[in-house]
Amino acid sequence: PEGPYELRAVATSRSDVVDSSPATILTTIDHADPEVQEQVSGSGVQKRQKVNDTITNVVQVGDPQVGVLTKITVPPTAINTTSTTLRVHTNPTGVPAIPEGVGTTNIFREITLESGQSALSNSQQATITMAYPDADDNGILDGTAVSADRLTLYRFNTAANRWDKLPSTVNKLDKTVSAQTPGFSMFG
Repeated sequence: PEGPYELRAVATSRSDVVDSSPATILTTIDHADPEVQEQVSGSGVQKRQKVNDTITNVVQVGDPQVGVLTKITVPPTAINTTSTTLRVHTNPTGVPAIPEGVGTTNIFREITLESGQSALSNSQQATITMAYPDADDNGILDGTAVSADRLTLYRFNTAANRWDKLPSTVNKLDKTVSAQTPGFSMFG
């Protein structure tokens, strides 16, 4: 039901010592104007989360298809309104054609701001971090022959109708690939 809630998790140690004063968080359930909304949509997940122009915003969404997490970090002053909603869709439909000679992992994310802003303000850049599946830790993406060393994020440039390669960093320990982007669109 809608309304305010105070949440508390009480921890007990292995020697049965109970945390005598666990911290609480306050939250409000508001169906008309939620801060965060997440739902299964087709073969992916659609997440909507409010972002604010005065703080660093972090939005994370999991992908049930490949069991990986995507994290979007939006710095302060990057959005041109006081607040808006960032929308992330995993496994979106209508992925633009991949250029010849570029392999794909078939992991795509559509990231948009509901205000309609696509380029970030004040020369800011958001960081996109996408995990990749490698359950056996062999450095090869599960179900493919793609080496993690060769991973790069691409952003679809709608104005030029092409995929642009983003300077990317692979973290084999965390099994992620990250890049900075001046705006939102489709990523793969």
